[in-house]
Amino acid sequence: DGLKPNIVCYASLSLTFANAGLWSKVEDLQEELTQDSLTMNSHFLFALLLSYSKGKPRQSDRAEAAFRKAMASGMEINQHLRSVLNSALGRPRCQLVLQDLKLVGP
Repeated sequence: DGLKPNIVCYASLSLTFANAGLWSKVEDLQEELTQDSLTMNSHFLFALLLSYSKGKPRQSDRAEAAFRKAMASGMEINQHLRSVLNSALGRPRCQLVLQDLKLVGP
């Protein structure tokens, strides 16, 4: 059976794929961490959003859906997440999403 990876392992590994824009690999890791009964943290979400922003083509719809789901689950937003969301969605769409989620004023 061996040792099970923790969320830090998943988040660290996901960054390797994210920087290469391999969003499907990061999604695979997300599925694995869920199967291991782990909860995504902000570091993993950052990597997921980064993979979407660096994907060819950029995966804006996936990024928005992942961000909305994470915020709905109670995850706290930070400056790193704001920045990578901006990269994944583009500034106008990012602002609209943040306003819609009441994470920034109009």
